[in-house]
Amino acid sequence: MKILADENVPFSIIQKLEEKGYDIRWIQKDAPDISDILVMQRAYQDTRAILTFDPDFGELCIKERVQPFGRIILLRLYQMSLHDMAEYTTNIISTRDDWEGHFSVLENDRERIRTLPQ
Repeated sequence: MKILADENVPFSIIQKLEEKGYDIRWIQKDAPDISDILVMQRAYQDTRAILTFDPDFGELCIKERVQPFGRIILLRLYQMSLHDMAEYTTNIISTRDDWEGHFSVLENDRERIRTLPQ
């Protein structure tokens, strides 16, 4: 799976996903301060999943239907070290292959998956 990490994703997660062989781009490095809509456009053009801590992506995709989109993974991780966040996120991402067409929320103790509108 190819991933576009929003600029709010810590480097420890980026690094761990790269170590596991994921093709990952990071907005913080490639295009800092671009709008969420531009992040969505980049991800869509390159068929990448968006990995983010920003819940606005859910609003844009589900409620406002800004543009067609394939997959978003929202992180809602609290009271974890950066190392533990990286381990947890990488483990969850690597155990699933059904991200396409879903808005997924990864929390400390559960995963929630919602089908995106067509």
